Amino acid sequence: MSESERIEHEVGSGNVYADLGYENAEEMHAKSRLVSAISSVMRRRGLSEAEVADALGIQPSEVYRVRCGHFRDLSIETLEGALRRLSDSDASGGGRSGGVRGGTPLAAAGRE
Repeated sequence: MSESERIEHEVGSGNVYADLGYENAEEMHAKSRLVSAISSVMRRRGLSEAEVADALGIQPSEVYRVRCGHFRDLSIETLEGALRRLSDSDASGGGRSGGVRGGTPLAAAGRE
């Protein structure tokens, strides 16, 4: 590749929201990491969105929406609580769908 054919690029900061100039970049980055962790628990336990929705007391469409990146209106505390409930059940051997009841549903709590 010749010098004139090189593609210009920038090295990212590790926070795409900061790189794009979002005002609340750190908060959005933290939320995205929590959603990623929730997805990891789902994969590890083999849980469907419907099973997670049932465990958290929300609709499957809300789980789908959050996993697709629509989590701006949820607080970090709400996402942490959802992750904690799923992870606590995972650590206690709660099975595919047991032991995760309780807490405040994502759909009703922590909206900013």
